[in-house]
Amino acid sequence: MMQMVVLLTLAGLICSCDDRDTAEHNVKNDGDKPALSISTIEELDETSVFHFAIISDNKGIATEDTDMQRCDAWIRNSAEFVLGLGDHLVSDPDPFLSFIQNDSYWRTNFYPNIADGENQYFSGSQAKWGTGGKMFDYVDDFWGRPNVRGQGNGVDYYAFFEVSGFTVHVISLHYSDSYDGSKGGRSGLIEESRVFMHDTLLGIDKGPKDIIVVLAHSTGGDFVKSAGLSRERRDLLFQKADLLCSATTHVFQRFDEYDSQYINGALSINTGSVGNTGSTSGYVELHVLDDPPRLVVQYMNLEQDIRKLQIGPITKTKAKNPTDPVIKQIGGRSYQFDWNDINAVPPASRL
Repeated sequence: MMQMVVLLTLAGLICSCDDRDTAEHNVKNDGDKPALSISTIEELDETSVFHFAIISDNKGIATEDTDMQRCDAWIRNSAEFVLGLGDHLVSDPDPFLSFIQNDSYWRTNFYPNIADGENQYFSGSQAKWGTGGKMFDYVDDFWGRPNVRGQGNGVDYYAFFEVSGFTVHVISLHYSDSYDGSKGGRSGLIEESRVFMHDTLLGIDKGPKDIIVVLAHSTGGDFVKSAGLSRERRDLLFQKADLLCSATTHVFQRFDEYDSQYINGALSINTGSVGNTGSTSGYVELHVLDDPPRLVVQYMNLEQDIRKLQIGPITKTKAKNPTDPVIKQIGGRSYQFDWNDINAVPPASRL
C-alpha cells in the first residue's frame, strides 16, 4: 500500500541527532516491561509496527508552499496511508486538487474528508451540504477501493486498513461548519451521518488489535460538543472508538475533559493545520506499537526544517492547554509519557 519514495530535498532531509535535546532524562518504568528509550523519529519509525498520518485545513496549498512541501516529503517517505480531515480546498484554481490528481502516492494513499471548504470549491457555497463530495473523483477509484464502503450519500464512508496483524477502522463523516439546514436539524453533522456512525461502530467486532478512528471536521474545534449526539450515541462513541479527530480551528489540541467520564475511552483531539494557522503549522502522526497495542500520537511541526519527535507541548498555540504527545492504549487509557521510556505507564492518580 505504501510507496517508498526518497525525496532528497531540504524539506525531507533526515537528522541523526537526538531529538530530545530539551527532555529530562529521568527514566522510570512500572516494572512490567524493560525501559525503552526513543531518541529520534527514525528510532520511533523502526520501533513501531507502522504509522499513518492525518492532515487538515491546508486550504488549497500544495508543494509550491514550504509547509506542504515538508508535509509531502515526510509523509510519503514512511507513512502507510494518509487520512484527511477536510478544508483541503478553497477556490478555483486549487493547487492541492491538481497535486493529488497527478501525484501517484497521494492519488492512491490519500483518504479525503469532506468539509465546508470542499463544498465551497465545487458549489460556490460552504453551506451547500455534500457538494464537496466531487473531490473523491480526483483520487483513484475511491468508491471502488476494496477497503472502502460508502454510506450512499456521496460523502460519508468507512474504510479499513489491515497492516501487520492490526486493523485500522476509519469512520469519516461530512461535517460542514457552515450549514444551510437543507437536510434538517441545526448541526452540520446531520442525522443520517450520526446513524451511519452509530451503526458502523456497532458493526465492528473490536479485538485487541483493532484501532477505531472517527473523523469529523466540526464547528468549534471539537465535533463531539456540537454534533447533536444522544447520550447513548456519545457513550458508544467513546467506549468503542480509540481516537476522535476534529479540525476547523487550526490548533493541535487534546480535549481531556472527557477523560474523567470515559476512563478507558477514546482520545479526542484537534488535528491542527498544514499552513493557514496562527498556531504551529503541522500534522498528526500516529505510530502503532505492539505488546501492548497502543498509539503514539504527536504533532509534526512543519515550521522545523527536519522531521523530529514532538518534545513537550506545542508552545506556539491558541489552545488554552498546550498539548504534549500522548500514548493511547488500544481499549485503554490515554496519558502523557517520557521519550526516555515509552514503556512506562503512569499510575491512574497522575493522569
